Amino acid sequence: CRAGRPPSIDEFAPHGLDVSGTRLLVINHGRREAVEEFVLGADGTGLTLHWSSCTPLPADASANDVVALDDGGFAATKMVDRPQWKGIAKLLLGMETGELLRYSPTTKAWEAVPNTRGRAPNGVEVDAEGRFYVAEWSGRRIVRVAADGSGRESIELDFSPDNLAWSADGRLLVAGQRANALAVPGCAAVEKGTCALPSVVVAIDPTAFKLYPILDDDPAVVLGAASIAVELDGNLWIGAFAGNRLVRRDGVR
Repeated sequence: CRAGRPPSIDEFAPHGLDVSGTRLLVINHGRREAVEEFVLGADGTGLTLHWSSCTPLPADASANDVVALDDGGFAATKMVDRPQWKGIAKLLLGMETGELLRYSPTTKAWEAVPNTRGRAPNGVEVDAEGRFYVAEWSGRRIVRVAADGSGRESIELDFSPDNLAWSADGRLLVAGQRANALAVPGCAAVEKGTCALPSVVVAIDPTAFKLYPILDDDPAVVLGAASIAVELDGNLWIGAFAGNRLVRRDGVR
């Protein structure tokens, strides 16, 4: 990041991302573990993407997802410790492995959001009131907490939640898998078709903080290892962390 230039293609390994207006934030696991920021635009040929800045993550953090904040900063989930073998060992032992980190553009420093330590924090979102929602992948729960760590609430799940996204009607879409950590490496090697991990998509009403089922693909037939569900033009688009399929489902409910 000190070089002040974008990563080269062979040094760029994108993971979680977030779009807010013209800001595109991307977790980079390449040569540098960092949040890369881009500016989205358009010209006569279509969409454009210009690298803007790089913010290194703490040395002990292997991040997963990122979300933009109104103050110009962002928050990222520290899923496991670095080096990763150490973090994965904790994950397999069922221990707490990470927490939510927040970067301030004023202090130019990272700090842990209180009361967010958990087992493999994965996807993250923020609502209009500034409350964070964190998907604990191996903890099998969605945690909601205020920016200062107060008011922690959680919804227990029967699957491992991956990424989060807001629907047009203000519900939180949660996609994930019925799996354990030992089953994931086998799916990561699948490049075409689908792997065998059953996929689940649910919605959470943030007002009542209740869960509503949307999709339960068990056994996995069309799409295995679902990792993200987003709404576009009234339909649900579901992506996976393995294979080469993107699924569109008519309607969102």
